[in-house]
Amino acid sequence: MGCYRFFVDVGSFTSQEEIVLEGSEAHHARRVMRVEIGDRVSLVNGKGWHARATVEAVEKRKLLFRVLSCEEVEPPSTELWLGLANLRSNHLDFAIEKGVEVGVDHFVLFIADGSEIKAISEARQRRICALIQAAVKQCGRIFSPKIQIVHRVKQALQIMPKQMLWAHLSDKTKTLSSELGNLDRKRSVCLCIGPEKGWSDREVALLGEHGQSVSLHENVLRSETAAIVGSYEIARWFCNL
Repeated sequence: MGCYRFFVDVGSFTSQEEIVLEGSEAHHARRVMRVEIGDRVSLVNGKGWHARATVEAVEKRKLLFRVLSCEEVEPPSTELWLGLANLRSNHLDFAIEKGVEVGVDHFVLFIADGSEIKAISEARQRRICALIQAAVKQCGRIFSPKIQIVHRVKQALQIMPKQMLWAHLSDKTKTLSSELGNLDRKRSVCLCIGPEKGWSDREVALLGEHGQSVSLHENVLRSETAAIVGSYEIARWFCNL
């Protein structure tokens, strides 16, 4: 793979075709990464395609690439889902960015009873999508995670995989590692994380009807930390590590 990696919003790649990079990605490539004519780069579209290309032109507002070779990768047969209650903006950004890096395939965001921020604006949604795109490019993934935003945890449970675990602080809660032994690696798994204030009694009852509660660490973790710790452990379990 080339030294530089860029995300291009195209359906697929074809050998020897020209690809134009514009907007903020082109600005970053030209002004920050100092890409030059002749440099070898990697291109991804987040939909399973990867290409190796060379830089043919560097202009003020765009770059031109020539595809040297390309390939399409089969999507994974199972997915790691992360159900995430709406958090404070910087905490949510952290959880999503690092979630992409450790292997989350599908995010479901919802408003919990204890969420301090009660809405996810359109501007916020655009920022989250841009954050996912940047994280995909940075960490070397081929597929971009999907993201769905619903109103409440009840709606989230309707679209999440049936193999669902939810983080909860309780003396009766088993550890995540012990519960993973009861799951099927050939089926998708979802981990559900609550807000900073924790789940309400109503949500605890509802979640208990759909999945198993788990503890993620011997210490009390912040929601964004819990999301990463839990997602990473499940991703390793999928790989049978």
